Amino acid sequence: MVTAGRLGDLYGRRRMFATGLAVFTVASALCGAAPTAGILIGARIGQGLGAALLMPQVLAIINTTFTGERRAKAFNAYGVTMGFAP
Repeated sequence: MVTAGRLGDLYGRRRMFATGLAVFTVASALCGAAPTAGILIGARIGQGLGAALLMPQVLAIINTTFTGERRAKAFNAYGVTMGFAP
């Protein structure tokens, strides 16, 4: 997360978020179309890399967008969502 967060600082959170989302989306499509276990494993690794780019950007965007009580509510909503995610 530290590396991806730093990439967001260097190249822009929005750009890294979009890149992570694109990588995750393409890897998910590859997972669905994987004809062999090896390709499926590679695509799952791609999903992990995409998610690793997304997560710190989301946290940074929440932190910079909201202040005070609204920031606390936003982080609470994020925490609840992550708690229910598989």
